[in-house]
Formats: sequence, C-alpha cells, structure tokens
Amino acid sequence: MDIEPMLFILLADSLNRFLLNTRHLMPQHVLLPSETIQFVDDTIIITEAHPKTLRIIQRTLKVFSKLSGMKINQSKSMFVPIAIPDNLIQVIQDIISSPPSQLPIKYLGLPLTIKKPK
Repeated sequence: MDIEPMLFILLADSLNRFLLNTRHLMPQHVLLPSETIQFVDDTIIITEAHPKTLRIIQRTLKVFSKLSGMKINQSKSMFVPIAIPDNLIQVIQDIISSPPSQLPIKYLGLPLTIKKPK
C-alpha cells in the first residue's frame, strides 16, 4: 500500500481545519463564512471579498505551506470576482498575488458559471 495518497489527504484535511479555525478572526460584518472545496490537489476557497478576510486567508495559507512543505502553485492560482467593484479587484489581486479570471471557467472538466446550465 502506497502511503503518499493518505498523507496528502491528511494534509488537505489539515488545511481545511486551519481555515475553519480562522473564522473567529474574520470581520464581524462578513455575511457568509469562507467555504473550502477540495478535490485531489485542487482547492477552491469561496469567501467574501473583504480585504481583511483575504489577508487572514493568505497568511493562513503561508503558515500551512511552511508547516506542511506543500507549496501553492501561483501560476495555476486565480480568483473569480462576482459582483465586485472594479476598484476592489486590484486590491484583491495585490493581496493574493493572483490574476482575476472570468466565469465561466472549467473545474475538473466541468464549466462553473452563475448561469443556469442548459
């Protein structure tokens, strides 16, 4: 039995727990808590576009990376702004060091969109 996949699953679960434990640090007016979706080696973090929230998530990811040895592939990272003012998009890009993208995007071969699928 190969132990590497099991170690990866444990580390991925640890990242989810790291992010859950930061919820008490988020601004009080944030309407929805951040949600994390993980599949194999992909992680999607769904969160409100509040600069303080994004800085906390970014710091959490850096700490996790140092502790686990796992690195974030910035060339594959992006964010998808939905109903976010243009002036905030540049702020987000500066905080998370990733470019914006537009919907629809493909994730695991399936299109992600805010429109109803046909």
